[in-house]
Amino acid sequence: MCGSVIPSTVTLKARCCSRECGITYQNRKRAAEKIARIAAEHRMCEACGEPIPPERHGAVKFCSWECKHRTHGAYYRARYRGRIRETLYGLTEDQYNDLLRAQDGACAICRRSDWPGKNNAPCVDHDHATGAVRGLLCGSCNQGLGRFGDDPARLRAAADYLDG
Repeated sequence: MCGSVIPSTVTLKARCCSRECGITYQNRKRAAEKIARIAAEHRMCEACGEPIPPERHGAVKFCSWECKHRTHGAYYRARYRGRIRETLYGLTEDQYNDLLRAQDGACAICRRSDWPGKNNAPCVDHDHATGAVRGLLCGSCNQGLGRFGDDPARLRAAADYLDG
């Protein structure tokens, strides 16, 4: 294991020069057997369907950290969406649903109800200075306001530009 010569005082069956080398040898041998056993199982990733590499042994369900992160992130975003919204904006689930009903289930700016953008769900629009919620927007309108820095003068100038 370590590259040292096995002393002549050790029996002929010895494969290692010391106890530490023997332990290392046995651990590597067991690890190789375990990897071979796992590779024979042909387990598939729950996220993408690719085979899980044998090096990722244990109770692994995903072929990579990215697949695991993507799957768990989507799960927690869906499960705790209301809590995240309440933490970020102080908006309870009932208040959110009331706001959505008040807007007739459509974006406050473009009136689209298919919610294009991230997660295909309404974005909570809020004033960054005060934190007050203004309404629910589709992803496109929300990004548009953000790109103009929530500045009404810049938005009016852009509208004048489009008209002119």
